[in-house]
Amino acid sequence: TGEIDESTEGILVWSTGTVLTVTSLHLYIDDGSGVADIFRDTDTPGLGYGDFAPGDRAWVRGVGTQYDTSAPYDSGYEIQLRFPSDLLEYPRVLDVSPADGATGVPVDALVTATFNMTMTNVSPVNFLLDGPDGPVVGVVSYNYDTFMATFEPFTDLDPETTYTATLLASVSALPP
Repeated sequence: TGEIDESTEGILVWSTGTVLTVTSLHLYIDDGSGVADIFRDTDTPGLGYGDFAPGDRAWVRGVGTQYDTSAPYDSGYEIQLRFPSDLLEYPRVLDVSPADGATGVPVDALVTATFNMTMTNVSPVNFLLDGPDGPVVGVVSYNYDTFMATFEPFTDLDPETTYTATLLASVSALPP
C-alpha cells in the first residue's frame, strides 16, 4: 500500500491491508508498508464502506489516481475504485457462543461461530473443540442463511471444565 505514487497513476493496481479509518468517501488501509487511500466516487452505484470498521481486512482493486490541488503536486495519491466488485472484505467471525470465558454453560451446549459472509468448507477438520483430555469428537454443520457454523459434541461436556474452540485459517469463503 505504501507504493501508491506517481508510478502507479493511471494503472490498475490492487492491494490488501488492514482498515485503519473509514469515512464516507475514503477507506484507509495499511499492509505494513504504508497507508493507502482508497477512494470511492459517489457516482459508482452500489459501492460503499458501510460494512467496514477499523481492524477489518480488505482487498481492493482500482486505478491509481492523484488528487492534489497545490504545487508541487506530489501527494494525494489514491486507489480509485471502479465497481462494487473492486472492494472485498475478508471473512471474519462476528459472534461466538458460548462467549469467551463464559461460566455455567450447559453440558449439552452447542458451540457456534457466526461469520460475516458465506463460508464454504467449515468442517471438523477446521472447527475444533479441545478439552483437558484433548480433542472433543463431534459433528460440524453450517447454515448458509445465517452464516453460522455449529459444533455439536457427540457426548455431553464435563461440567466446570474449560474447553477451547478453534477455527483454523483453512476455513474459506466463496471466491470473489
